[in-house]
Amino acid sequence: METNYKGEQIKRMSKFVFNGTDVVGHKIDKILAKGDEYVIYEVLGLPAQESIRIYIDTFEEVNNEPIDRVNKIKPHFDEFLSILFKYGCDSSFKKRASNAVAMAINGNVEEAKCLFDKIKLDAKQEYSERILGRLSYQSGALIFSFIIGLIFVLINLNEYFSSETLLLKNILIAAIFSSFGGFLSISLRIKEIVIDRGLSRLTYLVMGGGCNEFCVTAYHKLLY
Repeated sequence: METNYKGEQIKRMSKFVFNGTDVVGHKIDKILAKGDEYVIYEVLGLPAQESIRIYIDTFEEVNNEPIDRVNKIKPHFDEFLSILFKYGCDSSFKKRASNAVAMAINGNVEEAKCLFDKIKLDAKQEYSERILGRLSYQSGALIFSFIIGLIFVLINLNEYFSSETLLLKNILIAAIFSSFGGFLSISLRIKEIVIDRGLSRLTYLVMGGGCNEFCVTAYHKLLY
């Protein structure tokens, strides 16, 4: 009887593969972690915070220890799911969280809790860096627009420029409108900007100004 149960258990576990279906019919998109008695996977068609599933099927017909261990780290896992939704974490965080769950199933509950705490800290830090990088990029575009506007004001205050350089004024007016248009364009697609953690915020400040300068140059080519 025990041999038959173990054979059936192996068959059930063998169904958990990429593009397979789980016991409730969800299509499996990724296998995040897998052992002889458990599998942690991601399914299609559900929000990110609901797509990670844990399936436990022990060799012994009655063995609640792995489930009891998962219940001990469930608050940490649920918190991770909320962080996943809140901060838009990439797939590497799902993999790390799955490894933490696997550690708990295998008996290392306290180590799993520590890993979840580290994941939470890293997710918050990465989110902060991403936001600051985007703000720096946006600020660079705004500073470039401000500099052009300041140049225009200074030229208007100078009597020589006011009487002799109507063409320069017109160019600066066009540059002001196009630079603020570039700033608005950057602001609208700010969430699409990919932030590289290896780059400093100063780099993104310069890049934002450079992108706005490109918008101004392109506008002038069309205008003149």
